[in-house]
Amino acid sequence: MANRMTILALGFALVSAGACTRVAGDTSTTSRPAVVKFRTVPIPASTILVVRVATPLRSETNHVEDQVLAELANDVQVNGIVALPAGAQLTGVVTRAIPSGKVKGRAELAFQCDRIRVGSSEYPIHATYTRIAPATTGDDAKKIGVPAGKEVSIPAGPVLHLTAGKDIAARVPIR
Repeated sequence: MANRMTILALGFALVSAGACTRVAGDTSTTSRPAVVKFRTVPIPASTILVVRVATPLRSETNHVEDQVLAELANDVQVNGIVALPAGAQLTGVVTRAIPSGKVKGRAELAFQCDRIRVGSSEYPIHATYTRIAPATTGDDAKKIGVPAGKEVSIPAGPVLHLTAGKDIAARVPIR
């Protein structure tokens, strides 16, 4: 009886450890996951990235280093190959936020995207955007002490054009 219990316990341990996974008469084979191969597609500096900003930004409330989130609104193609698909996520920071002055000085807002994520891949980028409020006459503002110009405001959702400041080496699956 003790030998029988030992054999049963040993058999159970082997099955639990995966040593005996095939059943008699089973002819199935274990399939391996497909290996995806990639190639690098260079995206040249000065390429226009059409993005949709997800973070509302204002010259009077944002500060340098505030986070900026955006996504590609269109595919970025190089020689007919989609190097970066629409929907890829961009992250960055506010680099300049100057509110309008009371007597003079135009509002300014700038940000830089420094990372782009496509699936599980992430690439460093350098793409910037700057907007300066239009000039206005400050005569009335001087009299009553209100801001001389308009603030710069970028609500969440609009499409903006950013220029890539350096090459991007995108990894694209080979099909």
